[in-house]
Amino acid sequence: MFDLIVTSVGVAAGLAVVIAARQGSKAHAALSARLTRGEVSRAEAGRARLRLHLRSRNLGRVTTGVVLALLAAVLAHAAVVGGWDGRALYYVVLLSVLTVWCVAGLRQSERLVDEARRGGGP
Repeated sequence: MFDLIVTSVGVAAGLAVVIAARQGSKAHAALSARLTRGEVSRAEAGRARLRLHLRSRNLGRVTTGVVLALLAAVLAHAAVVGGWDGRALYYVVLLSVLTVWCVAGLRQSERLVDEARRGGGP
């Protein structure tokens, strides 16, 4: 039952992240197109970009938190039931790699937010 819960939460969180990231990419592309067509000023586009980067950063924070919560749950479950089998080790390795990847993405988002606040972001 525990494996089903971890897998379900992981898949649901992964789908939510993919959908939110695609929406952010589409919004960024639409903003760039509007700027190119002259529908928004550079100042308005800068503020909108900052909002998009902040949204991306918040998504990264939530994603990192979910992955860390899953990792903690797997570690706690394995420690309580004494089940350090292949499945538990698989989850630990997978979630550890995902944590590193999430933190790297979060650092990138933080950098983009800082650049957008300074006015020199992409």
